[in-house]
Amino acid sequence: MLKKNFFIFKKSKSAKFFLYIFISLVVVLFTYLFIPKFYNYSDLKIEKILTNSGIVLKDSNKIDYHIFPSPRLSIKNAKIGFDNELIDINSSEILLVLNFKDILKKENFKFKKFIIKSGFSKLDLDNIEDLVKIISKNNKQIFLKKNNILITHGEKDLFELKNIEGRYIISNNSNKLSINGTFLDHSFLFGFEQNQTNKNILSLKVPSLNLSSNLFYKKDDISNKKDGTLNFQILDNLIFFKFLEEKEILIEEGYIRNNLLNSSLQGSLSFNPNFTFKLNLDLNYLRFIKFFEFLNKHLFFDNSESLEFFKKANGTLVISKMPDSLIIFENNDIRFSNITLDKEKNIYLNGKISEYGSKGKIQFDITKESEGSKKIVISGVILPYASKIRINEIYKENKNYSKEEMENYETKINNEIIKKNLNNIFDVNLIDNLIDEIN
Repeated sequence: MLKKNFFIFKKSKSAKFFLYIFISLVVVLFTYLFIPKFYNYSDLKIEKILTNSGIVLKDSNKIDYHIFPSPRLSIKNAKIGFDNELIDINSSEILLVLNFKDILKKENFKFKKFIIKSGFSKLDLDNIEDLVKIISKNNKQIFLKKNNILITHGEKDLFELKNIEGRYIISNNSNKLSINGTFLDHSFLFGFEQNQTNKNILSLKVPSLNLSSNLFYKKDDISNKKDGTLNFQILDNLIFFKFLEEKEILIEEGYIRNNLLNSSLQGSLSFNPNFTFKLNLDLNYLRFIKFFEFLNKHLFFDNSESLEFFKKANGTLVISKMPDSLIIFENNDIRFSNITLDKEKNIYLNGKISEYGSKGKIQFDITKESEGSKKIVISGVILPYASKIRINEIYKENKNYSKEEMENYETKINNEIIKKNLNNIFDVNLIDNLIDEIN
């Protein structure tokens, strides 16, 4: 077969001509591609080339030229930043994918793709928006391969994103950023899209946590106000609201749904100088026993990942269908004010949590108001780690209770009501029967 093909080329002048043309083109192409291999890149003003694209090369030790998989420059052990020094990327390999027609222009290389491999960087939360603005002004495609990013806030390290793979693509109509990697050993996918009318779409998915979030917002260039909607779901929890961001974030037409409560949601959030909130809940239902289980799980175990968040939260939850009912997070305390356990029987709860972890405590007052405005109050401490309560005082107008009587009621509650299950303390019928007995 080979001999037959060779015979055709030998006898046919036109075949010979096309063969020579083909070989010549291949030789010219390889020569064109190989010439940059012999350049001395030590004196190349690569810093200027990058600066024109808003990228600052702060350090590197070697620049090489590679032909495959496409013509590109490789910058080893690079340290780079962007304008205004919003982020530094260290110990990385930078790849500049060159425009094919410009690879012989040593002093004026032009590249179309910017690839960052195996870099490590720190990024402050307060700088993210400004960084996105700077990158969006760049007309180059940016790719991330196997990068780690430490997210910080001020002097504090918050969390690290590992094994980041991502790309920032610019088109005529929109800019798109897509990232995937791992966060606390969970894989995640993050996306951001901005179009020419300043409409933005931000999405986040963590499949292993059944977490999905979509944020749609539009920003006014003159006032810098943002308005949009947030849809957030994690496990069985669903949150939706419309928002307007000015000095604070105003929330309206929202709702929250899970196995603890179903409620409409409105109010405000503030992140400056610290995170605070004031939220109004118009409850359709609140499963108080499950709510207590939730608090017990997240506040009274030393290894709880949620503990620090609850301790630092500052804000107020106003419960609309329970007049004057509040849950207040302030100064490392959580206070429950006038929580209705049973409206018909006039049983209310006030309480405070200021000690957390395995030895944490809940201070409580359970109040029942009876006919004639007579009132009885049982005050004490719930000890989650021991699954029991301790009574400090029983108050009833015109009646004093001895220490022995209170100890007897305490024993009765622990042995006959709680029975090693603290949820039973919120069984309204059992509480009502006990209060009647105390009366």
